[in-house]
Amino acid sequence: MKKQNIILLALFLILGSATAWYLAKAGEKKSSDSWERAFAMPDIGKVHKIFIADRRGNTTTLERSGKGWIYQGKYPANPHVMKELLHTIQRLEIYYLPAKAAVPTMVNDLATRGIKVELYDRNDNKLKAYYLGSSTADGVGTYAIMENSEHPYVVYNPSIRGSIVGLFMLRGDDWRDKTVIREEPGQITYVSIEYPKQQNQSFVLERKGEGQYEVRPFYDFTPRIDKQLNRSVVEHYLQGFRQIGAEAYENALKEERKESILSSLPFAVITIHNEGGKETILRLFPIETEVDRRPDGTTAIVERYHVDWNGQDLMLMQHNLLKKILWGYPSFF
Repeated sequence: MKKQNIILLALFLILGSATAWYLAKAGEKKSSDSWERAFAMPDIGKVHKIFIADRRGNTTTLERSGKGWIYQGKYPANPHVMKELLHTIQRLEIYYLPAKAAVPTMVNDLATRGIKVELYDRNDNKLKAYYLGSSTADGVGTYAIMENSEHPYVVYNPSIRGSIVGLFMLRGDDWRDKTVIREEPGQITYVSIEYPKQQNQSFVLERKGEGQYEVRPFYDFTPRIDKQLNRSVVEHYLQGFRQIGAEAYENALKEERKESILSSLPFAVITIHNEGGKETILRLFPIETEVDRRPDGTTAIVERYHVDWNGQDLMLMQHNLLKKILWGYPSFF
């Protein structure tokens, strides 16, 4: 990766050193080569990898995988972010041809602040590569130049109001899918929820066969409810696991703040198993502020949680989305 970053920086320096040459040649002739203006990728289905790099050595790799995209070879990419990005790559057009007097500023901007975008097919053949720079004064256009071209242009996506460069400049978790739970109800084999402060509400739900379930107390000392389990209630409950997303990733919090959160007593610990052997563990830590506290010292309804997701990510999640699975043991009878 370090070698790759050095190469990328060298490429930006080469582009910068060409500024003087552009200044001398810009405006002497107009390009008749259509490839220099062909920023759009109409057949977006051909694109299977997108590589983005800035002059500081930051790189992003997005690869098509089944129906979605993978970020940095590891994380599912945010489908909403990818939809906007792919739409722009598909529709990128010339907004206008720059005046000769504007070319020096554009070239200097592309050389010093630009980002490089490379598009590849399924066989890793490069389809297209270009540089994107700053926005125009009206906030609509973006400076751009094709790789190996001599002529900068101003480009835009005609269906988007505003500059498009921000779509390519996301960092880290901003690229990642925020879906925390996505399970088909019929494939869930086990759910447990432990409420440390409400132990009698804690439970284990386990599938015992086709359409057969058992719901029992999480703790051995909790008395069992001697009533017939309502199967339809269980199936309704499992529907809530189809998809639950987070509001944001909180991995960027300072380490001492994260340690403080994770060392506190969770409101709930949720464990999910599916037929494929996948285990998901969520630990929910209520977010309380002074505004949430009543005059008598008690806490009002919690609206958000910090959630430890499988011990790997810290998420911000809303109670309004989680409440459909935060049931208590008696709720199934």
